[in-house]
Amino acid sequence: MGEKDLVDDMGLELHWNPGDLTVRWARGGHTIVKEFADPPRSAIYVREPASVVIVESMESAGALNAVVYELDGRERLRLQPLPVDSPIGFDQVFESRAGLVAVFATRRGDIQGVPDLTDGELRELREWR
Repeated sequence: MGEKDLVDDMGLELHWNPGDLTVRWARGGHTIVKEFADPPRSAIYVREPASVVIVESMESAGALNAVVYELDGRERLRLQPLPVDSPIGFDQVFESRAGLVAVFATRRGDIQGVPDLTDGELRELREWR
């Protein structure tokens, strides 16, 4: 398995490496494949609610570049860009010890927050680094 491959204890397998144009996940004998013109910035499986979150290239998708998928591959929603001056787009979504984190890039500095995967809003905002 590659650097970003994940096998979940519930049987979900996620396959993606930085630079890849494809993100794949499998569960229960079904494989979902998402292909992109530009490499995604990050791809992660989230347990609650069960989702795959892919941050597409900012160049290709702009500020609406963080997509939350159902495990069957249907797009549930896109994370909502922050209402700030000079937005660029989502840089990454990842799990930390404290929970799920999304980083949103702007021309004035990056902002991190906790993404709500049911409505697409970022909460608990603060400067990133």
